[in-house]
Amino acid sequence: MMKTAKPSLIVDSVAVAVKFYTDKLAFDIVDLCVAKEGHTLNYAELKKGKASLMLIAPTVEELVEFSQIKHLSNRASGVYFEIKKGIEKYFERCKLKGVTIVEELKEMPWGQKIFKVRDPFGFKLAFAQDIEGFKNPNKYNFCGLTIDMSKGEEANMDRMIVYVRGFGLSRRAAKKYAKGWFKNLKKAK
Repeated sequence: MMKTAKPSLIVDSVAVAVKFYTDKLAFDIVDLCVAKEGHTLNYAELKKGKASLMLIAPTVEELVEFSQIKHLSNRASGVYFEIKKGIEKYFERCKLKGVTIVEELKEMPWGQKIFKVRDPFGFKLAFAQDIEGFKNPNKYNFCGLTIDMSKGEEANMDRMIVYVRGFGLSRRAAKKYAKGWFKNLKKAK
């Protein structure tokens, strides 16, 4: 069983990345690793609250692949951070620090406030916070499939599994997802 996961971003300069994430986004340094060849950082682990992030310089073997990825528009990668409280204050802090805002702070229909920024390497970072007291009007919506709770969990479960399998997923994955959805629904009540 897995214990945790940490997103890893391959960057041109770990030192520049650490400066951005610590100075502008208020992350803390957990670990730094210096390259044997010189006095340059080749790895850093940062943390803000319970969220961790690893920044890595490409190895010699990865340089060709990295140079191709680097030229792709926005690198098509990013990280999603959930904030417990204070998203408005954090958004204003980012603006004051000159962070590139990709999407202004807004409320989403699924019950979150969210804003997005871009780091110096092109990665998009989304910061989201649950809206307090939000009641989801579509709480019986399972990936676009309306669930009729009067039919019971078992009947709905079979329908949900068949529906998810239609995306090409295995029965095991579909069943686990459907069970998790019901479990979360019960927690929300």
